[in-house]
Amino acid sequence: MPTLQKLPAYHLNHAVSSRSVVELRRRRLDPTPIRGVVISFSSELVLLQTLEDGMALGGYLEVRRQQIASFTRSPERAEFYATVLRLKKQRPRRPRGIDLADIGSLLMSVSRSYRLAVIHQEFRDPDACWVGLPQALHPGSVMVRCVLPNGIADDEPIAFALRSITMVEFGTRYDEALRLVAEANKSLQYA
Repeated sequence: MPTLQKLPAYHLNHAVSSRSVVELRRRRLDPTPIRGVVISFSSELVLLQTLEDGMALGGYLEVRRQQIASFTRSPERAEFYATVLRLKKQRPRRPRGIDLADIGSLLMSVSRSYRLAVIHQEFRDPDACWVGLPQALHPGSVMVRCVLPNGIADDEPIAFALRSITMVEFGTRYDEALRLVAEANKSLQYA
C-alpha cells in the first residue's frame, strides 16, 4: 500500500471499470480501512458505494482525493467479497444526479436527489457528524438544516466551511431513517 501524493486516475479508472471492492485509508483519519466499490471520481473527489459489515452494499461515501494515503485495488479478501455480492445479486449502482465537481456541488446535488447528507469534519471533531438538508451554497460555505437524532429538524440552518468537510455520506440506512421520521412529523419541508 504505497503512500500517495494524490491518487492517480489510472488506479481509479481501473477500480471503476472492474467494480471490485477496494480499501482505502485517509491520512490521519482512518484507523481501519474504508471498504467499498469506486463508483466515480473527479479531480477532487472519490465516490464509493460502501461495503457494510454484513457483506452487503450500503450507501455512498465521498472522500477528498488528496486525503487518500493508501489505496488497495485487490484487498486480501477481494474474491470473497465479489462472490458474496454475486450470490446476493448485488451490483454497485451509480447514484443519479450526483455532481462530483467539488464538495459544494456534491452537497447541493445530494440535497436534490437524496435530501439528507451526513457531513463529517473529522479534523475538528473526529467523533461527530451532522445530518441535514443542504439548502444554500455560498462562497466557501454551505448552509445545512440539520436533523437531530429524534428526527426533528433545526429551525435555522448552520454554516459549514467547505474546506473543513472531510467526508460526506448519503443514501445510508441512518440518513434515510432520519429523513423518513422528519418527513412523517412534518419537521422537514422542501422548497
